[in-house]
Amino acid sequence: MCWAVLLPLLTTRDEAPPEPAAFAAVGDIAVRILTIISYLSVMLLVGAAVIANASNLTWAVSEGIR
Repeated sequence: MCWAVLLPLLTTRDEAPPEPAAFAAVGDIAVRILTIISYLSVMLLVGAAVIANASNLTWAVSEGIR
């Protein structure tokens, strides 16, 4: 009995379903956001590696000066 009530409510709409272009636009935005997050993550890792290398180099130079 429950399905007899819910099924028509779920299947009948006053408005048309979204166009495929709307789904493509949402997918495009999601891909751009993921690309930006990935780019920033890589830049963070590269920056951390550069800073770690620079601190080791600074330490080596200061030991050489002593």
